[in-house]
Amino acid sequence: MNTALRLIGTVVAVHGSYFSCTMGTAPYAYARVHGHVFRGPTIVACDPYAPCMNAPFSVGFTVMQSDRQVARFRSDADGSFAIDLPVGKVTIVPDSDAPIQAPAAQQKRIEIPSDGMSELVLRFDTGIR
Repeated sequence: MNTALRLIGTVVAVHGSYFSCTMGTAPYAYARVHGHVFRGPTIVACDPYAPCMNAPFSVGFTVMQSDRQVARFRSDADGSFAIDLPVGKVTIVPDSDAPIQAPAAQQKRIEIPSDGMSELVLRFDTGIR
């Protein structure tokens, strides 16, 4: 009986230390990101005395980290979005149907800090000149 209790105590101690090591930290930390997306210019001829117009737009995005998709999100009609993204370097890729020039070529590489970002502004080129 005494040997059985010692064996159970050893098993509990081993499992307890295993769980404290593996469950103490999450494998991925996330931070809340709020932002807006804009595209521009939106007119063919820009006035030399006024900046070319940029407009918010609604489009889908894929978020990649180390060649792995970690999130998807869509901006609303005002270009606004809010999403939890993994901390570290990520690449934001507009969907192929985005109304901009060569969407896949306009990926945005950013770093998400562990304390989050107050606002992220993403600007994309329409190709209009």
